[in-house]
Amino acid sequence: HPTGGPTVGAALEPGWLKLSGGLAEVEFFSGARVVLEGPAEFRLVAADEAFCKSGKLTAEVPPHAAGFRVGTPQGALVDRGTAFGLSVTPGGAEVHVFQGKVELHGAAGQRDLNTGEAMAVAGNAPEQRIPADATGFVTSPDLDRREATAAAQERGRWVAAAKSWNADPALLVRFDFEGPNAGRSLANAATNGSAVGAGTVVGCERAEGHWPGKGALEFGRVADRVRFAYPGELRSLTLLARVRVGGLDRTFNSLMMSDAFAPGAVHWQILATGRVRLGVAARPHHTDYDSPRVFTPNTLGQWVHLAVVYDADARRVTHYADGVPLSRADVRAEMPLKPGRAELGNWNAATRSDNVPVRHFSGRMDEFAAYSRPLTDDEVRRHAAGH
Repeated sequence: HPTGGPTVGAALEPGWLKLSGGLAEVEFFSGARVVLEGPAEFRLVAADEAFCKSGKLTAEVPPHAAGFRVGTPQGALVDRGTAFGLSVTPGGAEVHVFQGKVELHGAAGQRDLNTGEAMAVAGNAPEQRIPADATGFVTSPDLDRREATAAAQERGRWVAAAKSWNADPALLVRFDFEGPNAGRSLANAATNGSAVGAGTVVGCERAEGHWPGKGALEFGRVADRVRFAYPGELRSLTLLARVRVGGLDRTFNSLMMSDAFAPGAVHWQILATGRVRLGVAARPHHTDYDSPRVFTPNTLGQWVHLAVVYDADARRVTHYADGVPLSRADVRAEMPLKPGRAELGNWNAATRSDNVPVRHFSGRMDEFAAYSRPLTDDEVRRHAAGH
């Protein structure tokens, strides 16, 4: 991932997962689910095995995942289809069984713990059976409630920030995909966006965005798109979009594309290689500016905030992912930008023959904006963070 570290929903390779704080839920391919509470050091071993060097966790293991194993410095736990809590410190470990049965394998051999039972192991001291106590552990339902609270707070910050974004005189268009698409019209939230006006939704289905309750559009069918048009010429341009890519099945996967290849047309798309490309049409050659690879098989299905800034004054094109600058390239052929008629998630190539006419986007988009000025690194970062 461009910002480093695993993202929500990403596949994890075997190896260490270290939390300095906070909470993380890990779903194993076997079906077991573990909620880690930091600080913690947790090693992924296999689809049905892990090792906890330190920290606190709860595990929910359905019957079909029975046999899930968690090692510790004091011994190993083998679950027999249950829910349990584990705390590992330098002084020892405690295992609390909330439901079902757990086998404890340690220096004293195998011990079975059933619902309501717990055991403490401290160094060379004898094992001590104690009552199970769930109050000190965070479970999956607890995590869900915390996520709901965090989502509500995020929405509040986003709504406040949107007011200042919308008032920017350079904002040409901002689609937030909130509310119903009355008559398939997509409102332009930009205060000064009357020149661009509303967009028209063709196909597409309503979907949920990057937090619960956030509006989005699902692009999936070959005809799905949002049509709109930019008037006149632009010297500089900033494009931003938050997307969840379902697959890169085509050579070119459209984000925002001007119709055809008239000089000054702007083509923003994701390549099958996972790179993001900004293209500016010119004669005799189309000028392309590519980012490093953003999307890999493990990052497909994850929400990513993309941005590209075409700065005519600095003669520079900068690509971003999740607010982080990925690459900067010199403008090779400066010319007025004329996006004209354009669309999100697809491409209208009707005005010329093309070897790759099918370029529709597969995935979701829950925000799109275009500015007639270059945004700074900090402005892009704040857009990506939603505040």
